[in-house]
Amino acid sequence: MYIKKQEQKKFTFINSRLKTALFLMFIPLILIFFRLYDLQIKQGTRFRLLSDKNYIQISPKKAARGFILDRNGEILADNRISYDLYMITETKKSENLKIIQRLNTEIGFNIQEECAEYSYQPRILAKDIGIEKYIKITTSLPEFSNIYIKSRSVRFYPFNELCFHVLGYVSLIPEEYLKSNKFPEYDAQDYIGYYGIEEIFEKNLKGEDWLSLDIINAVGKPISNPEIVNLTEIKNILKRELEKKPEPGDNIFLTIDLRLQKKAEELLEDKRGTIIVLNTKTGEVLALASRTTVNGNIFIKGLKSDEWDRILNDSSVPLINRAIQGRYNPGSIFKIVLAAAMLDQNLTEIEKDFQPCKGSIELDKVKKFCWKKEGHGNISLEDA
Repeated sequence: MYIKKQEQKKFTFINSRLKTALFLMFIPLILIFFRLYDLQIKQGTRFRLLSDKNYIQISPKKAARGFILDRNGEILADNRISYDLYMITETKKSENLKIIQRLNTEIGFNIQEECAEYSYQPRILAKDIGIEKYIKITTSLPEFSNIYIKSRSVRFYPFNELCFHVLGYVSLIPEEYLKSNKFPEYDAQDYIGYYGIEEIFEKNLKGEDWLSLDIINAVGKPISNPEIVNLTEIKNILKRELEKKPEPGDNIFLTIDLRLQKKAEELLEDKRGTIIVLNTKTGEVLALASRTTVNGNIFIKGLKSDEWDRILNDSSVPLINRAIQGRYNPGSIFKIVLAAAMLDQNLTEIEKDFQPCKGSIELDKVKKFCWKKEGHGNISLEDA
């Protein structure tokens, strides 16, 4: 009897211990269940969106600038595709340095080692790398897991320095412009027109930017064939709403005739001066050439300080548009105006009072010289 009581007591003790253990095991399961319910059901949409952001990259997509054309539709200011090289620097610096060294030695870049430093955003290694380097890199991309190439549209002047003073040029928008709040629709990657038509019609030529949606992998590199990713309905909605084509800028037609412009600039080659050709009936400018000049394409990549200083300090002042900014004495052309006025007022006999040309004349204490050093002597109205 005593043994049975002992066994019953022992069984009761074990049973209570077992219940306690099961209870203690059951509590974490309940907590895990409620936590899963909270994450999957209550906050599922929120975390799904956060997950989407990890491999959906939304970035601005730049619109192409409008064309500038002559009166016959010949393109004076065009666009071309530029390829920019990027690196994701979230890996070890030593690995980034190896890739940069390979790019420099095998493909011919001159990328600085500082570019291997960590950055939370993709770092641009080189802009406008050219088609040859683009092909070399794309064939080797599987070996370079953390670099990729993005394309963009940039300005291109097919006739180089021709018509520079009429067209102007474009360059990256300076930081002070962005801080001034006068250009709220621009960012640091935008180009803006300087001088000439590019500046005057900037708002028309710029176009309307949009947003681009890229599918990226775990290290942030865009995936070239995003269809392999199983996109949710949310991503499909984002793709439909955000990834629309940018609106290119308006095209601008000029009264300039390219053939006349070429001839005018050909006549001014190796000279300093200006030629303007007008339609006397309409006032249209058919050609406006100014020399010396520069090639507008050099401003696209950006100039180094010494290159810019060289242009500014050039004694021929190539940035001056001599057609509208130069100050010149009218010379013999003005004789036509004076002769017409004299004939209109029947003052032809006034030539008797003409002073002989002695090679110079002093006006307001300033001595002006004739092109003929010894002077022309006495001349009549007809001879003048």
